[in-house]
Amino acid sequence: MKYGQFSTFAFVDVETTGVSASQDRVLEVGILRVENGEVVGKMNTLIDPDVFIPSDITNITGITDDDILNAPHFSAVVEEVEALLKDAVFVAHNARFDYAFLKHEFRRLGLPFNYKTLDTVKFSRKLFPLLPRHNLDAIIALLNTKIEHRHRAYDDAYVLFELLNYAEKTFSKEYLEETILDFLKTPSLPQQISRIQIGELPQTPGVYFMYDKTETLLYVGKSVDVQARVLSHFYNDFESSNDLLLSREVFRVDAIKTAGDLGASLLEAQKIKTHLPIHNRMLRAKGPLMALVESQKGEYLTIKIIPLPDINPIDHHSILGVFTSKKQLAIKLKEIAKEHKLCLKLLGVEKSKGACFETQIGLCNGACEEKEAAFKYNVRFKEAFTNSRVPNWPFIGAIAIHEKFEENEELLIFNNWCYLGSVSEVSDEKLSEVIHKEVPFEWDNYKIIRRFIKKHTKTNSIINLPSLPVHSAPTEQQ
Repeated sequence: MKYGQFSTFAFVDVETTGVSASQDRVLEVGILRVENGEVVGKMNTLIDPDVFIPSDITNITGITDDDILNAPHFSAVVEEVEALLKDAVFVAHNARFDYAFLKHEFRRLGLPFNYKTLDTVKFSRKLFPLLPRHNLDAIIALLNTKIEHRHRAYDDAYVLFELLNYAEKTFSKEYLEETILDFLKTPSLPQQISRIQIGELPQTPGVYFMYDKTETLLYVGKSVDVQARVLSHFYNDFESSNDLLLSREVFRVDAIKTAGDLGASLLEAQKIKTHLPIHNRMLRAKGPLMALVESQKGEYLTIKIIPLPDINPIDHHSILGVFTSKKQLAIKLKEIAKEHKLCLKLLGVEKSKGACFETQIGLCNGACEEKEAAFKYNVRFKEAFTNSRVPNWPFIGAIAIHEKFEENEELLIFNNWCYLGSVSEVSDEKLSEVIHKEVPFEWDNYKIIRRFIKKHTKTNSIINLPSLPVHSAPTEQQ
């Protein structure tokens, strides 16, 4: 059992409390370490997951809460697991699942976890294409063997050892070695995604789109190297359960090239807002965004809430913050009021008559009844929103940001924190058309361009457009 430079294999199976590697826990570990065809080490142990075992897991595995009363925690066996896996190829049935769970257990202990893997589901599909199914029960039937405890970690891991032994008796050493080395030399792809499809993706900046078999858009992402980033979703050492789900659902990937990372970031944000892909949970807006805008009540500064699309870009400096819900806004205002002794009544959070409740208990200086001088209150108000306020646009008029990658070149145009569009070549007519375009203030674009400007203030990629000879926009009479 030696294939190229690989002669040590660890046949692994884990039982778990659920299907999310980041949230659920390992319940049982089974490992056989094989060196040069000989079993040299074993592990067959229950693990105390520090949570109750769900009933559906007990129904499948037979493992109950009573069974783990005296079981070790994973931290107590991690060194033994590490020793059994050291310098070995990690072999498992649907290896993504087992690998992801063990990686997260190691990560919780602050330990690295990085091994080459051999997925016996894909291995079986390659060697036995006529089998109608390739789950573990189908493999057991193929081997014509019996195991005492199906859905228990060690017994299931042992089946994989038997599968490799069976393959060695069935196929030539040369063919088997070629097959195994082919699996080990490249990142593991989902069975439904071909290497040809991945090879056609650009190795340039851009935005990529993942679709399921019904052509529903699952995920939109961006990278300075699209092909490498897409492959990273399918590496064996998954960083998130979201990647695990994507690998099961994705059937097609395509991409749009951009001239650089900034253009990719802007296009990614626009596509996510337009299509709301189901796996872009962190970037999907949960409802209309609300802008907190500076206002005045008498001599005292206060706030008003305006739907973000209604904000005139020229007035961006009046935005004190942007929120996704009234609940989130109320919580933030209460935190700010407490820290800076602002009046909840003036801020619109409290609707009482007369003095606010905080005035009565000494937490407010009485601005709601004009007992505190307005200039003192307003200074604290300004300080309270210093970090969240949208700053003044730091340029005189519009700017262009130049991006170029190989033959792809763009000038991205901005003004008042708004993205106006792009041109691929500099001409008075094209620049004038973009500069005079009216666009809404968009929160995602604001954050993207602000981050970029902070990092690139001393570079020559930012061009002040008033220095370019741009004609005025034509009038209707012209």
